Amino acid sequence: MEAGQELHIKKPSFWSGTRELFNEHGGKVGTFRMLTLLSWRKAEGEAGGKTLRFSYSGWNTHRSQATDEWGRVVGTMHRSYWCGTNAQLILHEKEYLWHANLAGTHFSIEETDGTEVIRVTGCGGFGMKGSVRILRAINTQEAIELIYMGLYQMRLFEAEVAATTAIVAGPIAI
Repeated sequence: MEAGQELHIKKPSFWSGTRELFNEHGGKVGTFRMLTLLSWRKAEGEAGGKTLRFSYSGWNTHRSQATDEWGRVVGTMHRSYWCGTNAQLILHEKEYLWHANLAGTHFSIEETDGTEVIRVTGCGGFGMKGSVRILRAINTQEAIELIYMGLYQMRLFEAEVAATTAIVAGPIAI
């Protein structure tokens, strides 16, 4: 993908856990979907005939991983704290940094030197449409995999914010 290229993200319905990725001409590039209805534990992203599966184990959503079709770990993700808006992404042994805004409306993926590679806006929570801007030339498959890793981190962030809100609001409502 070339620097300056844009992709579009669409959500099929308001409550859907699926995000579809389209190129600037409207051609479908791939699909990211949550696999479990009431849990954020598992997701998958498909593009170019390859499928990545995302998961975390235990009660801690801070550490998660991406595996390929054969179960090999190809990427890891680590956020340092609950409702964390920063994460370390390692994909095919290359390190990136993920940053989300507190409102959960956009995120960016940077190289460790601070060079922004990908910016995704409008993909979180209630948003039905979003856009992806490629800011530095990058391999197409790697870019899509990074976008999916970022979307998975965004979904985990949203789940943690929702859980925290419920914990705090529950006693207040009573």
